[in-house]
Amino acid sequence: MRRVTVCLLSMLLASPVFADMTVKYVGATPSLNVTVSSTGRDATVVTGQYRIDVQGNTGGIVGTPGVIDTFCIDLWDDAPKSATKYTVKPLDQAPDLGAGPMGAVRAGYLATLLNTYWDADDWSNPASRKFGATTYTASQVAAALQTAVWEIVDEFNTVTVGTGEDPSVTPSGWNVNIGDFRISGNSDVATIANAMLDSVKGKGMSSFSGYRAVSNDTDASHYQDYVVRVVPVPGAFLLGFLGLGYAGMRLRKAA
Repeated sequence: MRRVTVCLLSMLLASPVFADMTVKYVGATPSLNVTVSSTGRDATVVTGQYRIDVQGNTGGIVGTPGVIDTFCIDLWDDAPKSATKYTVKPLDQAPDLGAGPMGAVRAGYLATLLNTYWDADDWSNPASRKFGATTYTASQVAAALQTAVWEIVDEFNTVTVGTGEDPSVTPSGWNVNIGDFRISGNSDVATIANAMLDSVKGKGMSSFSGYRAVSNDTDASHYQDYVVRVVPVPGAFLLGFLGLGYAGMRLRKAA
């Protein structure tokens, strides 16, 4: 019985959670303006760590309502400046159908990238901003991380978008200076982003269960999708759940 209880708990925690929430884009920090190109388009865009205001229900995924940090996984869609309905999805099932879904292979590499370089302290420690012999600014590193995210999600030349991908594929072609997705006019950001991607290539894929996609795929405009961190389940909840399981075992024995 104890093994069954633990198994059920594991299944509960591992199950994908779908929920609706209201989201509004409120800015980007740290960030830089970077010129990006993809699918025959190019534009100078604010690039870095984005901030969204999650209002009302959060589905228990991102914690309490309020402003949280994110990265964009949907390059050409607009960020909503007013409150807009979004859906929380497993990371591999986003971005919306206009540009995805990315599938499990890309999601695994993206998780490795974010696990390694997404700094909860906004790169305040100089060590988190050092690549090679150079210590860069927080804005440069955040912009580089966002461009590396776009390279993994948006680059179509090395990994097939969608389902049925070959997990043995090595994304050797990922480089923000060449290919379908690329940036121009900021060599420092490109240098950092490519260093990040080289590290990801060496480490391989990771579990992406610690992340979710906040996706808008119902409006005709298909607003920009984001990747967010999953807030860990509070210890008190886990203890309470285990306590209920133990109480159930005692009651069954007593019966």
